[in-house]
Amino acid sequence: MLVRCIECEGKVSDKAVSCPKCGMIFSTDPKIRRDLFKKKVDEILKRLEKKSVKDKKDLEIAEEILEVLNNNIENNPKKDDEK
Repeated sequence: MLVRCIECEGKVSDKAVSCPKCGMIFSTDPKIRRDLFKKKVDEILKRLEKKSVKDKKDLEIAEEILEVLNNNIENNPKKDDEK
């Protein structure tokens, strides 16, 4: 059955662990969440590097932000009753 993603409102299977459109992670399994988040972080970093960032400091700041978000997801897995 198709449902709407709570982040982008795109159509997604009710069995999906993440939204194929925006990457929103639905799974409550910490390992799946961590793996999906790492994949998303890697994709973002590759895009940033391809854009030939003029100021390397911008890339470093983006990497730090993503690291903080990654740590947050690992330490605070989303529960089913949270939105």
